[in-house]
Amino acid sequence: MKKKILINSIIALIFYLIIASVVVSAIYQHDYVDRKDYLRTKLLNITSQLEYSINSSFLIVYSVATNFSLREDLTAVEFNELASQLFTRYHNLRNVALAKNYTIMYAYPVEGNEAIIGLDYKTIPEQFAQVSKARTEKKMILDGPLNLVQGGKGLIARVPVFNESDEFLGIVSSVLNFETILEPINSVANENDLKFSILDKSLGKDSLLAGDPNLFTNKNFVEQDIVLPDRVWTINVSFIDNRIFSIFKRVSIILILLIIYLIIELIIINNIRNKFLLNKHTKRFEDFSKTSTNWIWEIDENYNFIYSEGELSKECWLERNFILNRNFLDIFMSPDYTKISESIENILNSHKRIISKEWWIINRKNEQLCFTINALPIFEEEKFIGYRGVSTDVTEKRKSEQELMNYLELVDTYIPITQTDLDGNITKVNSAYCKLSGYNEEELIGHNHRIMKHPATPPHIFKDLWQTIKDGKTWKGEYQNIKKDGGAYWCSSHIKPIQDIFKVHYGYMAVRQDITAEKELKRISETDQLTRIYNRRKLDETLSKELNVHLRTKHPLSLIMLDIDHFKKCNDVYGHLIGDEVLKSVSEIMSSNIRITDIVGRWGGEEFIIICPDTNGEGAVKLAESLRIKIEDKNFSEVGRLTCSFGVASTSDNIDINNITGFADEALYLAKESGRNCVKRYEKNITH
Repeated sequence: MKKKILINSIIALIFYLIIASVVVSAIYQHDYVDRKDYLRTKLLNITSQLEYSINSSFLIVYSVATNFSLREDLTAVEFNELASQLFTRYHNLRNVALAKNYTIMYAYPVEGNEAIIGLDYKTIPEQFAQVSKARTEKKMILDGPLNLVQGGKGLIARVPVFNESDEFLGIVSSVLNFETILEPINSVANENDLKFSILDKSLGKDSLLAGDPNLFTNKNFVEQDIVLPDRVWTINVSFIDNRIFSIFKRVSIILILLIIYLIIELIIINNIRNKFLLNKHTKRFEDFSKTSTNWIWEIDENYNFIYSEGELSKECWLERNFILNRNFLDIFMSPDYTKISESIENILNSHKRIISKEWWIINRKNEQLCFTINALPIFEEEKFIGYRGVSTDVTEKRKSEQELMNYLELVDTYIPITQTDLDGNITKVNSAYCKLSGYNEEELIGHNHRIMKHPATPPHIFKDLWQTIKDGKTWKGEYQNIKKDGGAYWCSSHIKPIQDIFKVHYGYMAVRQDITAEKELKRISETDQLTRIYNRRKLDETLSKELNVHLRTKHPLSLIMLDIDHFKKCNDVYGHLIGDEVLKSVSEIMSSNIRITDIVGRWGGEEFIIICPDTNGEGAVKLAESLRIKIEDKNFSEVGRLTCSFGVASTSDNIDINNITGFADEALYLAKESGRNCVKRYEKNITH
């Protein structure tokens, strides 16, 4: 009997040990998973602070770069004023500098940064390489952390600046204090017995930027990436000790479990274990609440606050006891800053989960803040006893969204923009373009841009436009369009391909500027008011341009000068008003009977000039003779028949091109001497 009892006892002991081992292993695994989750929570807290701190600080670089690209003559005073405004928002910044070309001209603040003013990047090879990379790739390039000229270490961001002509203007750089960036990480790590390391992922594990170099020997670390403009950092976090059960702990728990199992039975053991886990989770919740950047709170069944923790709670209420016992409905307000509405009170009374509700508060500093609220109802034995929730400050996000909406509204109102598919069919338009074109949105969507094509626009412009954007490049240029009412307008346009998230082109976006007024002013400045053809100023400008083309390409260039015969007699007999009509009629005949590449204008009085690119002497004489006949055959009202004399000079006759107008004038004089109403071509042996 005793032997049987002993055997059964041994079997029972083995059975108990097996059960105890299984339980211990389960606790160990559960503890391991929980601590991994805890590490991930802490790491997410660290990375979110660090990523927001760094990337938000980079906004100052883009702000200064944008101002510099729009104002190349930015002065030191204007630079300092702009930088000082931005520095009030971003406290991790050590300085911001503006380099024209490669020499630093301005730095803010000046105090403490005198050493870098006047510094030429070319004298520092390692920095010049980064600057050159930023210019070549046309994007922000990061460098560091580096030892700075001013002392200390910093993370440097450099942004190249280009003007509208894509000309390089210089570099805007900003230095973030690397030690200041690490302060919140060190604080969280010290408070929670953590160790960490920061690596530059693009350079591998040897690129330790900060932290413990031996962290990788601990298999229990967790990691999180921080995405920066041109690189990715990885933060690894682990406990200072491995916090894994020792053999002694395992044996102790087995013995405790065995004793508890034999003495107070499985139900008591289970109750104790549940209480242990509850305490552990409660402690974890308290630790999380105290270190959270959000506001962790709990209210009772009457909506009075009974718990308040977190950095946001401290920032809002300055002390924990201030908010306790205050009512939820007295704290939160609706978006219009009035007391919370009855409908929102009904949400609380429904005792249901609250998901992403945005309500406003006024904190003890009298600041208006917008919070996103998520909360769960708490029940005890099916009785509602309150809410437990988390509030996140989204004030800056909402302000930024409002600023963006204001900006987009400004763009929609004043900057004409359209979007098309790959065939040029309009898919989107904004208000500014509808106002400019005279069409409404429904009349444009689905139609091709060809409905607004102006017949006077040369075909080569659209050929070049399509070739450029199909090659994936941005086209910049000017062209004329037709409004819905038939009127014309001029646009200066930037058209670029647009891509989806997979880098596949699916259409084009055009941003325009209405330059109709500028074009009209230009037309008036270079047009003869009476005849509506080019004036002498425009003729001089065009002739100079065509002479340069001739020198470069060696293509022939000819000049026709003509004069209305006996025009003074016409004015004396019929009056100047009739004479003006004659000038306009002759101008119309010439404009209607020349090539689109020829340029006709009034030289002065009754003299006219026709510039004929890519035309030799024979071709110019033929054109002049054709015009002479058409004018001779014209029956001018009031006057009857009139004639004109023509003089032709051409580079194909090996003349001095710098005096081509003088030679044409000599040929015209010869035509007058030869009895008028004829065409004479300049030759080197011409005689009067």
